[in-house]
Amino acid sequence: MTQHSEPYLPAGLPIPDPGDKSKYLTNIVDASTNLARMVHHAAAQRKFPLVMGGDHSVAIGSIAGMSSYFRQSDQKLGLIWVDAHADMNTPDSSPSPAKPSLPTNHAA
Repeated sequence: MTQHSEPYLPAGLPIPDPGDKSKYLTNIVDASTNLARMVHHAAAQRKFPLVMGGDHSVAIGSIAGMSSYFRQSDQKLGLIWVDAHADMNTPDSSPSPAKPSLPTNHAA
C-alpha cells in the first residue's frame, strides 16, 4: 500500500490499494481529505469548525485540518481525547477490519 501525499492529511495515511480488503478505506480517505480541507478553511477564516460524525473516522479529517492550519500558522496544536475507549490500535493490532477504529493512530 502506498502513502497518501495530500497536504491536509497526516503523513503516512494509506492510499487505498484496489486489492486491499480494508473495510471502507477508500471512503474514509476521501471523506477525511474533504473534511480536512473544510476544517482548515474554517480555521483560516477564524471560525470554529464544529464537526459531528457517525464514527471515529471523522477525527482523522478534523485533526488533520486543524493540524494543517496550525502548522501553516507556525503554531502547535494540542489534543485532548475524551472517549469511552482510546481507539489507539494500529492496523496490525486491531481486532477489526474497519479502519474507523484507528483515528488516533492516523493522527500521530
